[in-house]
Amino acid sequence: MNNNLDEKELLDFYERHLFEDRKDNLSEIRKRLSISEETVKTCKKLRRKMRICYGISCASFLFALLIFGGYRYLLMSDFTRTYALSATTVLPRLILDIQSPETVSTIFTIAITALAAGICFLAAGFLFSRKRKKKNF
Repeated sequence: MNNNLDEKELLDFYERHLFEDRKDNLSEIRKRLSISEETVKTCKKLRRKMRICYGISCASFLFALLIFGGYRYLLMSDFTRTYALSATTVLPRLILDIQSPETVSTIFTIAITALAAGICFLAAGFLFSRKRKKKNF
């Protein structure tokens, strides 16, 4: 049993670091483990989907952080505090527009939607990794 797991780890290593002239080694290991080509394709597809889901999840979390953090930074920065009291520039109207309830609710809605999408894609990534482990490959 332990020897079989070592060979599966070796096969996984070969798939990640495969050179064109070493493809015979990979096919020999597959024959010895009696792994079909369909199983290998399915596992590669699941691994690809898992990585895509994790990537989209990280991007969604970063987008939500950027939206919310950027909004908070803009409200709390010295730039807005200094020029918010001045009536000679366009900035007071801009600051008031940023602080309007519609803008605040829109920003929070975008941030919450990005967080929800990140959580959904993270869960999908976990499901794909579980499916891959169930294949025992």
